[in-house]
Amino acid sequence: LILFPANGNLSAGLPVIDTGKAAIPMWLTSPKISIKYRLVRLVVDTNVLIAAFRSSSGASNELLRQAASGAFRLLCSTALFLEYEAVLGRLEVRAATGHSLQDVESVMDAIAAIAEPVDLHFRTRPTLRDPNDEMVLEVASNGDADYIVTHNLRDFAPALELGIAVVAPREILRRLRT
Repeated sequence: LILFPANGNLSAGLPVIDTGKAAIPMWLTSPKISIKYRLVRLVVDTNVLIAAFRSSSGASNELLRQAASGAFRLLCSTALFLEYEAVLGRLEVRAATGHSLQDVESVMDAIAAIAEPVDLHFRTRPTLRDPNDEMVLEVASNGDADYIVTHNLRDFAPALELGIAVVAPREILRRLRT
């Protein structure tokens, strides 16, 4: 039985199905309508992690906090994870940021816990000027990423041809808020 309730509930004015127990809005039961919610998927360049270590109040650090809260899907391959760990663990990086190896280990444990693993089934090389950036692009293309987040926007311009937007940390935070 299809009803058009006028009782002021959230479904007021919308067709509902009366099951005898509860009225169910038709848009929840229609096989022709599919409502899907997909978290934004992104890959973070290593320079964003370094910036997050350098400043606890910057956009890069806020992005990592948002990742930990589940605001988006952080994508990572094994190779990219190992690069993050190697770069953050370098003596000169730790000296510049004031972090210990234990701090790096804690952050890497957190990233491992929240990142969605991406297996690389196809390569995009050579696409970028810097061969060290290729693995970020490959994770993005294999992981169906919406964005690559980096401070080197120009270096990743070819990603646009693959349908992947390239943004700075501050810009992705703005987009996530809207």
